Amino acid sequence: TQLRPPTLDHLGLPSAVQWEAMTFRARTGLRCHVRADRESTALSREQQTVLFRIFQEALTNVVRHAKASAVEVILAERSSRFELRIRDNGGGITEAQARNPRSMGLLGMRERAALIGGLFDITGRRGKGTVVSVRVPLAKAPARTGGRRRRVPPRKRSR
Repeated sequence: TQLRPPTLDHLGLPSAVQWEAMTFRARTGLRCHVRADRESTALSREQQTVLFRIFQEALTNVVRHAKASAVEVILAERSSRFELRIRDNGGGITEAQARNPRSMGLLGMRERAALIGGLFDITGRRGKGTVVSVRVPLAKAPARTGGRRRRVPPRKRSR
């Protein structure tokens, strides 16, 4: 249930992220503030699961590496994309650390984002913290036309 909490299925990504942030605060003592511009999203179930797992990994990295006291999470949905941004106030990841091919956590986040057509980015500023962001395209709803479609019989081919 920690990998895919029931909250994710029943209430969606924003509520699941809020719930995870509360348990993170209780477990670590670090402040974790979540801002979501909507209560629900147009993300698919798979996209929500992937983003939730990336969020969990980012929080794990904050505890292990950042030496931070606070985390800010932003969930923003626009007409064609969704963005998850996690910012901490720790020491800041270096460019060499961000590109390290042996960093399994970062590699996993990159691969997860790619699976859903997303773009993963991580940047840091020494003494200013680290920002992890994932941008995911939203699937367009199929265009609807009024009325019934008329079926056209196939043409006969001449030999």
